[in-house]
Amino acid sequence: ETIVAFFLENQSTDSYTTKSLLSILTTYTEPEYASYGNDTFEQEYNELIESAFKLTNLFISVRVLLKLPPSVLEQNIFTKASALVKLYINNQLLKKPIIDLFIRLVTISWNDNYPFLLSYLGEDVAKDFLNIISRDLQSPLNDFKLLRDIYIFVGSLLQSKQDGLAVLFLTGNIVSNAVVSDGKEKPDTKNIDVTSDKSIIKILKENALNVDKYPEYVFCNLLDCISFSFNSWLHSKNLKNDLKFIDTLLDKFNKFTPQSSTDIPPEDMGYV
Repeated sequence: ETIVAFFLENQSTDSYTTKSLLSILTTYTEPEYASYGNDTFEQEYNELIESAFKLTNLFISVRVLLKLPPSVLEQNIFTKASALVKLYINNQLLKKPIIDLFIRLVTISWNDNYPFLLSYLGEDVAKDFLNIISRDLQSPLNDFKLLRDIYIFVGSLLQSKQDGLAVLFLTGNIVSNAVVSDGKEKPDTKNIDVTSDKSIIKILKENALNVDKYPEYVFCNLLDCISFSFNSWLHSKNLKNDLKFIDTLLDKFNKFTPQSSTDIPPEDMGYV
């Protein structure tokens, strides 16, 4: 209770515990600290930062579980979103904990004044984020857990209230014009082109054609991601251009043989 009270404070904007944790999360963005940490402590330094990300993700999950108001910690993480994206781009070791944190940022419950990631990232950094995510999805990643979490992030983003960032991922462009719906401004999605080479949906469908390259748990999250895009954005569907994609899925399903969960190694299910 004491730990939760300190780290999930929702009133004071000058929380020492929050500032300390945020400083650890973003220490790699400060060259002098990163250099000193790597030169002096090496592995322990990296483990500290990875543990700080895990702890932060845990705190956000606990806050949602306990149905507490949004914390100062979460509010400040949004202000650091741009730095976190740059860290994701430049540090391979921290990609998974950072993408896990972004999953929580787009899915967490909020009261009033819902924070929009696109506003905190800015157009240039948001486009850089899309570009590196697209590159990771098109690269032969050996880290299947990272790949799975990227699929989870994209799927969560397309279902979220983060409409501006979601439209950027769908089109590769910032949609500035908005329509009013339910009293709120939302991007006008009438002319969304998800067949563009910049559209992440096109990359997802192309990845689905390589079904045999992925463990089952990764492929299932890929399909979840695509289905979320279909459910959330009608423009994602293009039956004429999706025939190869559909044929690949049908072939996979026709060859599917049910297995008992006890017969599948934990690593094949993505648990370890």
